[in-house]
Amino acid sequence: MGIGEEEDMQWVLLHLISNEVNIPISASNGIPGVSHPTFLHPIESSHPIEYKEAQKIHSAMSPSSNSAHQSSITTHTISDRMGDDSTTLFVDAALDQENCVTCFGFVFKKGPNQIVASTMAHKLGASTPIFAEGQALLEGLSWCVSSQLKPDLIFTDCLNLASKVTGTWQDQSALSSLVSLIRLSISNFPGVSLQHLPRQLNVQAHSLAKDAIRLQVDG
Repeated sequence: MGIGEEEDMQWVLLHLISNEVNIPISASNGIPGVSHPTFLHPIESSHPIEYKEAQKIHSAMSPSSNSAHQSSITTHTISDRMGDDSTTLFVDAALDQENCVTCFGFVFKKGPNQIVASTMAHKLGASTPIFAEGQALLEGLSWCVSSQLKPDLIFTDCLNLASKVTGTWQDQSALSSLVSLIRLSISNFPGVSLQHLPRQLNVQAHSLAKDAIRLQVDG
């Protein structure tokens, strides 16, 4: 196990310990303990995608072993998937390798356009893009639990992660342990659907994640 994977496993273990979470996927719908988030006004600005290519490379090197169908949402179909009364969680992560920090952005919507709540968060350490996206998804689910938000849909712009979570993939890696935590947390929302969203349609969550990095650097 390399240094990076050791750090990832330490993060997973710290999450388990601090939140008193049991790791087995077969566990009942336990709710991890989470802190209350800070609500922010929606941010509409768009920022460049710094690690899109890195994510493509990592996805090519680590293909998902499950065969579950994972539909990709396009510009023409996203509004159809999000009904007027449906609720949706958007999550994204941004990495700052130089300052060794990972930041997250979460946006909760009702219907295609109404933002109900949004927030940002950060953690020390900067891992691989897919692990960071997994952290964002887990933290976003915890935020929904603590804020009593119940999504019908969850969107991540990491297709590889979505495929692993919705499938049966597992191994002995830190990423697999993180995926198990995500599956357990998702079980708190019966009937919820996790889907892939093209990155260009996840602008608001990405903007929050990038703003969180700027706050860490400037602060």
